[in-house]
Amino acid sequence: MKKYLKHLCAVSALTVAVVSPSVVYAQAKAKPVGPIACPDYKRGPTNIPSQKVGKKVGQALEFYNNDQVTEALDVLYDIETSDGFDRAFTDRFIGNLLATQNGQGKKSIEFLSKAVASNELNDSDQVGTIKLIADLSLQEEEYDDAIKWYNQWMDVTCKEDFDAYFRISNAYYQTGKFAEIIEPINKAISLADKPNKTAYALKMTSYYNRKMYKETIAVQEDIVRLFAEDKAQWTQLGFFYLLVEDNK
Repeated sequence: MKKYLKHLCAVSALTVAVVSPSVVYAQAKAKPVGPIACPDYKRGPTNIPSQKVGKKVGQALEFYNNDQVTEALDVLYDIETSDGFDRAFTDRFIGNLLATQNGQGKKSIEFLSKAVASNELNDSDQVGTIKLIADLSLQEEEYDDAIKWYNQWMDVTCKEDFDAYFRISNAYYQTGKFAEIIEPINKAISLADKPNKTAYALKMTSYYNRKMYKETIAVQEDIVRLFAEDKAQWTQLGFFYLLVEDNK
């Protein structure tokens, strides 16, 4: 079973940091999403599929557990129902299975988006699906959509999240919107459990690409203080000093 993967890679001579995630999900073991944190939140009713749909889903699960994803999808595609929850549940299941298949990211997003738009899913499934769509959009290089979905996830859950803000910042980087990087990356940095070198490098890159060298140096000085063991950061700081003719 494939697991969710994420890797960070440095680009350019200045070791510009950027996330390049390969996002693959297994339906039964998706990364858990925390509870909705809105102060006025009241848990909605918990629904389950109808007997007719549940029987089909059971058949699909049996195929899935035997690594027969194509056969599982065929069973799910065959489900016809006019019930709102049954339809949303089925579309979500199809989308999650498609997300495990190479080259099916865009099709997965189509089914998952339909499930979310119906507002029929149980609360935890609804917010988890929104987050999955955001991750898949980033994987598919649909950066504007990724930003929209990450922001929607934080709005719906009333949660601020390092990973969401970091990925929003990366999406802005990928689209060349360097000024827009600063607000979300500052929030990501403030939410990190410990100093994150890649987040600081992304912030530095925002300033450097806009030729804001004073601010670039200030961030790079922070990086050197926080990650003094990384020799490359010292030489990079020296390069920036030379850039502004701070020879001393």
